[in-house]
Amino acid sequence: MVKEFELSFSDKEITPWGGMALMSRMPQKIGFNNSLRGVELPAQGIFTISADRAFLVSVWCGANRFEHIEVTRHDEAIKNIFEYNKMAGHKAFQRYFRKFAQADNHRVFEGLYKWFFSLLYFNNFTLDLDSTVISRLPLKL
Repeated sequence: MVKEFELSFSDKEITPWGGMALMSRMPQKIGFNNSLRGVELPAQGIFTISADRAFLVSVWCGANRFEHIEVTRHDEAIKNIFEYNKMAGHKAFQRYFRKFAQADNHRVFEGLYKWFFSLLYFNNFTLDLDSTVISRLPLKL
C-alpha cells in the first residue's frame, strides 16, 4: 500500500535518506514485485520479495559491497519509509546470492530484461552510430 505524503517545513529530525520516500513508490508503480514473482528466483528460505527489495534499497542508497547493507539495515528512517520491521544482514544476502548458478542468473535476468523492455514504448527513434565504430565493424554494405 502506497502512503500519501505531504512536503512541508518541520523542526523534527531529518535524515539524509528522505528522498527515498519518492523512490519507495517506484517498485509498486512499475510492477516490480510482480515481475520478481514471475522469474522463479532460487529457493529463498527466509527471503521474500520484500527482502529482495530491501537489497535494492541498499543499492539505491549507495551500497556497493555486501557490508554496506548494514548502513541501511540499521537506519530507522529507511525502515519507516519502506515499511520494513527488519532487514536482513549482509551475511544473509551473501548466502542467498551463492544459491544463484549460471543457469539461474540467465533465467532470472532474461525474465527481468523482457519485463523491463516491455515497459518501454518506442514509436519514433533514431539509431546514431559513431563513424569510428562503423569503421571497425566488419560490415558488408
